[in-house]
Amino acid sequence: MRCAGEGVTPCLRTHLALPRRAQVVDKFNDLLVSCYSTAGHARLLLLHDSRLGEEAVRAFFQDAHELYLKARTRADDAQAGEAARG
Repeated sequence: MRCAGEGVTPCLRTHLALPRRAQVVDKFNDLLVSCYSTAGHARLLLLHDSRLGEEAVRAFFQDAHELYLKARTRADDAQAGEAARG
């Protein structure tokens, strides 16, 4: 899909209904912009060339999603701990 002239943000809005699925949403020069939207509507972007295969992009987003969940869980735990103390 090409979203020329719209920028990335309007393109991402159209893909929010497809959580946890990586897909190309735009092009920038000779590079592709892939988006991965989580069930919680967090959006992860990857700028890559077309030589990078679909499986490699999917693996990158899976790893990034796992790290995102770990960081989010730690932040939530720290916030809960501060609330309990205060």
